Amino acid sequence: MQSSRIQTSADGPTFSRTICGVMRLREWQYTTDNLRGFIHECLDLGVTTFDHADIYGNYECEALFGEALAAEPSLREKMELVTKCGIKLVSDHFRSIRSITTTPARPISSPRPNGRCAISTPMCWTCC
Repeated sequence: MQSSRIQTSADGPTFSRTICGVMRLREWQYTTDNLRGFIHECLDLGVTTFDHADIYGNYECEALFGEALAAEPSLREKMELVTKCGIKLVSDHFRSIRSITTTPARPISSPRPNGRCAISTPMCWTCC
């Protein structure tokens, strides 16, 4: 069964009604090839929207997903990426921060452990 689509607003993006969340991607312990296969299975089912957040997987899930897209760049044009930022958790990467930032500039300047988002293609940002 194919997932249906939903338009967010008259001029807004269209997403698959079913969204694949990757909060636990790091725990899945997929190789890059396994993750590419999983992405293909989602796309085959019409699930084209993937939910991310910079904090997922101790700030590592975006990088893992980015590695899969780098291995097969044509996948990117077949999906929508939704992310959240502004949640600052204490982690191995940020030891003394625990807060939420809600400034409008946060999506643009969202610090990642390596200074940039690992998914280096246009994204649809949703701020917390």
